[in-house]
Amino acid sequence: MKKILLVLVILIVSVIFLGVRCEDISDINQFLRSETTTVEEVTKEEVDEFTLILWERNDVQKPFLELYDRFQRDSNWKIKIERFTRPFEQNVLYKWEEGKRPDIIDFHLTTVLFPGNNWFSKLDPEKNVISLSNMEFVGNMKYNLLDSVTTMEGDVLGTVIIHPIMLGVVYNKEIFKENSFKIPKNYEEFYNLCEKIKNKGVTPIYVPWMDPEHLTYYSMFWTDVYKDDPVWWNKINSGEADFEQPAILNGLEALKKLIEAGYFQPYITEGTWKESHEKLMDDEVAMVFQEDRFLWDLVRIYGIEEVNKKIGMFGLSMNSNTVSWLLHAPGAGYAIPITGDNKKEEGSREFINYITSNGYQEFIDDLQIPPVFESFEMPEFTIDSYREILEYYNKDSYPVFCYGLKASWGPLEVFMQELFTGASSPELIAKKMSSNFKIDAKERGILE
Repeated sequence: MKKILLVLVILIVSVIFLGVRCEDISDINQFLRSETTTVEEVTKEEVDEFTLILWERNDVQKPFLELYDRFQRDSNWKIKIERFTRPFEQNVLYKWEEGKRPDIIDFHLTTVLFPGNNWFSKLDPEKNVISLSNMEFVGNMKYNLLDSVTTMEGDVLGTVIIHPIMLGVVYNKEIFKENSFKIPKNYEEFYNLCEKIKNKGVTPIYVPWMDPEHLTYYSMFWTDVYKDDPVWWNKINSGEADFEQPAILNGLEALKKLIEAGYFQPYITEGTWKESHEKLMDDEVAMVFQEDRFLWDLVRIYGIEEVNKKIGMFGLSMNSNTVSWLLHAPGAGYAIPITGDNKKEEGSREFINYITSNGYQEFIDDLQIPPVFESFEMPEFTIDSYREILEYYNKDSYPVFCYGLKASWGPLEVFMQELFTGASSPELIAKKMSSNFKIDAKERGILE
């Protein structure tokens, strides 16, 4: 049974799935198959004048394929997919640098710095991608998403169709209910809650230390800082301020305080992403700092009924329940490369218009995500905890700290590992971040 579960988890991780329909959860393979669509793979056969080539990741989910299929049905165009295996980004860039161009590309469209995912700028989009600024979806976009994705120098160079990823605290509702624990409204209440949970013989928080990308989520403690100071990013970018400031140090000290109080599992450096699921569902751990996609992973492993019974999710920062969000994964955005074929470029615009208008409602119903465009109806969510974190998001949310920074601050996940093991102090981490940022900013010509 353990071997079967391990294989299942590995499959899930490789898919990085964003959302599924409840009735399909029992058959994971159904989501991975594309046989039900008429979207074809690119072959050596000649592509005719009514065929659009789409560059896509190899593990594209079924709801996306069905969206493409409906576009074919409702238009005069055919879609042929050229799939790229992992490492997806490097393989796309390799072919791009050879001078190859698709008609449409599904890629990371983040236009602000994000470690390892600032891939869009490597396409030199201002020279190689068609402007979509005059398309209808631009005026319909919600949440000011275009401020942090697809836009360069005020020019919209692509579109996103999925909801931002929400960060927060996933918790075991049964542990909370049995002990009459209340959702904390700030860090102080959260700290006191951890002490109560520990006194009940339960580990308050689980950290997947061996999967360090998840450690960056603790930066949500900083969100209140720049949310309340709209020019915070500008101060960092201009050199007027750095990371060695009380607000950032307070967030790091807050995490250190949780560590020193023993509120994480005792074997911190052995913590894994896989075990974070198991410990939470087995009532051994009360909370995990995670993103909302973690909920879908739980559903695929344990089933919708069990997850709805046991799991909730709330937002948290230092002084509020603010939800930090990010949007950077492939599947998030589409752009139209300049090919010189006016007819196909116009067909690609038809595709963008379709997936952001007539084809969009069925897509978000299938994927069970909120709309990012105005005038669309909210799907009926089957995961209660997703609905819960979405309510927090709609009340108070802000992008993660890196979204307005113009240079790299270094490997935050490594710095967080060092904080957990005591190898670095909050002061040293803040100093490392400042030093990394200044070096990179000078290389980019942002600072003198």
